[in-house]
Amino acid sequence: MSEAEVWRLVRLAGVRDGRMVPLTPEEVAEAERRLNPPELPPSLSAANILRKIMSEERMLKWFAYSHLPEKLQAVSAPFGQLAEKIVADITPGPERTVALRKLLEAKDAAVRAALNPGG
Repeated sequence: MSEAEVWRLVRLAGVRDGRMVPLTPEEVAEAERRLNPPELPPSLSAANILRKIMSEERMLKWFAYSHLPEKLQAVSAPFGQLAEKIVADITPGPERTVALRKLLEAKDAAVRAALNPGG
């Protein structure tokens, strides 16, 4: 399985409806079953890889929107969806982190603008 496919699995398993959701033991077991050819050493197990990736994606929690009122969800959701796409499609690194930070800054400004139009 390619790295991009691993990231997609992480995105699907770890983020639902704009909320960060911890991987269940069943999801980890399923990931292990799908991702682990018998020749991989234990340090490269799917569970270890997924745990590492999820810990690296701490920023995604700031893009959650399901807890917001409906009006603000409409403003915040596209930013959260784009953040998930960035995490799924772009290899981790300093520039991806900068992209997520700037997207977060834009999301925060858009939500504030929706709360206080013209302010």
